Amino acid sequence: MKILYSSLRELTPDQRNLLAEKYRVKKQPYIRDDVLAEKRGLSLSEYRKVRNYIERRLHPIILKNNEKYEDEFRKALELTRN
Repeated sequence: MKILYSSLRELTPDQRNLLAEKYRVKKQPYIRDDVLAEKRGLSLSEYRKVRNYIERRLHPIILKNNEKYEDEFRKALELTRN
C-alpha cells in the first residue's frame, strides 16, 4: 500500500479524485465509465481518454516507487537477520 499511496501523491488532486471515483468502491463491480462520464459532464470517450492518460502517467511512478521501497524492505530484512 505504501507504494500505491506514495505514487498517488505525485498526481494532482483532480487526477486522484477521478481514479478514486472509479476504483475506491466498497465492493466490485466498479462504477461503469458511462456513469462516471455523465457525472463529470463528459462524453464516454472523453472520460476514458482522461482516465487512461492518468493511469498511464501513474504506471511509471508506481514502478519507480516499487524499486525505492523494495530497497528499503530488503535493507530492513538485512537488519533483522543480524
